[in-house]
Amino acid sequence: MIDEANQHTDDSAIPVALAKVALARSFSLQNHHEKALALLLAAEPLIVECFGLGHSRHTQLEGELLGVAFRKPDWPTALKYAETVHAMIRTKMGENYDQTQVALTNWGRALHDLAFC
Repeated sequence: MIDEANQHTDDSAIPVALAKVALARSFSLQNHHEKALALLLAAEPLIVECFGLGHSRHTQLEGELLGVAFRKPDWPTALKYAETVHAMIRTKMGENYDQTQVALTNWGRALHDLAFC
């Protein structure tokens, strides 16, 4: 994160957006889901604008949104993010990449829990 922030010395918005993602994870793990969600949604437009759709930072942010939805639990939202994260990782890394399989498992969990919880 520090290396990426140093590449954008003319603007503090990038380091702030990346810090929001990190802070959001901490809030979510402490069951402060609304604070986490607000930080992630605030950071998303800048991360997409600066890094692009499908960049690893964008995938990380989508994964954090998935994590918030899992921990809340908000299964319809989790399902949406699980499908998105799986598609992003599969597109970039391929079907046989280990994280693609993890993302597929998360998608399956969201489908299961939406149906049975």
